Amino acid sequence: MQHIKKSLITTTALAAGMIGFNSLSHAQLFWDAEGADDFWHTPANWTSDTVPTGGTAVIGDGNTGFASGTVDYNATSGTTTLTTLSVGINGSGTGTLNISGGSLTAAFASGTTNSSAGNINLTGGTMTMLNGSQFGGSGQTTTLHVNGGTLGHSGTIFTQLASGGNIIMESGSVVDSGGANRIRTTNIGAGQSAGFTVQGSNSTINWGNIQLLGAGALNWNFNADTSGVSIFNTNAFDFLDGDELNVTVDLSGYDVSNGTTLTLIDAAFGTWDDTIFDSLVVSNGSGTFSVIDDGSGKQLQLTGIVVPEPSTYALIGGCFALAAVMFRRRQA
Repeated sequence: MQHIKKSLITTTALAAGMIGFNSLSHAQLFWDAEGADDFWHTPANWTSDTVPTGGTAVIGDGNTGFASGTVDYNATSGTTTLTTLSVGINGSGTGTLNISGGSLTAAFASGTTNSSAGNINLTGGTMTMLNGSQFGGSGQTTTLHVNGGTLGHSGTIFTQLASGGNIIMESGSVVDSGGANRIRTTNIGAGQSAGFTVQGSNSTINWGNIQLLGAGALNWNFNADTSGVSIFNTNAFDFLDGDELNVTVDLSGYDVSNGTTLTLIDAAFGTWDDTIFDSLVVSNGSGTFSVIDDGSGKQLQLTGIVVPEPSTYALIGGCFALAAVMFRRRQA
């Protein structure tokens, strides 16, 4: 009887401990950086010394004693699925999340309130957004930088891109299934902005509907490398009056021997032309913007591209320098 009683007590205590552990791992946990490294999977780096496996995780909350943090996420197997993952929220909270491997799923919130700012860098693995993800809102610069790996979604979602939010696509993939990976600009007031940046030609970019709300500006920046730029594919545009839409193309890195036409944006559905844009600007070269119907949607293209040779830039710079010297002599 004594042996049976002891076994029963041990089993009961173990079960209670497991319940307590599950409760902690699914509660709201804050990054406190008390471990010896910056790794997500180090228990000592989280309050209660528990690695988040569900519920809410917070990196950099200005309303707590854990106002900043830099976290490296690289899981060798399995998926971490959270309800919400906040990176830089409240007050002047700041946070950085580097995802280089594994799979992380959550409704992401970064730089959303007050003077907070957050940065999420995806260089490997899979980052899956749940409905309600938001980047920006505080007006401070907040970035989601896709430079490898896969940025995806679970189900039909609306990701909010708000004031100060910037999504940079340099390499890797942005995945859309049936137009369900949707972006909605929100809380961008007059004089404020959010943006997309396409950096070079090494990304595969597919978004669902792009819905534009608010009185501020949405800026598309395309920075060409030698081969050009990746095409920003979207299912459809939903434009509302009052939105300011700006496109800038930087040709400083482009080799014009690869062609005199670049396709910038490809929308499968929607009635639009180049008049919806408030400004279309080319720097370090020249070209003509036009919207064409390719039979399966519409594309914004830059055609007739001319890029000055480096020697031309040197000559222009020399002329400006000479003019400045002559001006100073006249003033003397």
